[in-house]
Amino acid sequence: MSKAIYIAQLPKHEQDEIAAKLKALLVAEGLAEIEVFRAVKDAMDSKVADIMHLFDNN
Repeated sequence: MSKAIYIAQLPKHEQDEIAAKLKALLVAEGLAEIEVFRAVKDAMDSKVADIMHLFDNN
């Protein structure tokens, strides 16, 4: 059984890269600035595996 890795456990530069990619996706979807901020903030508490599928097609 593998141990879950959370985004907050990654090095700062990797967290920043994930946040930037997620922000770009959400802005492209037309979310308001506050919605983007909250979604990115929430994503930083997520498991890496739980959000990486968002980037598979980009």
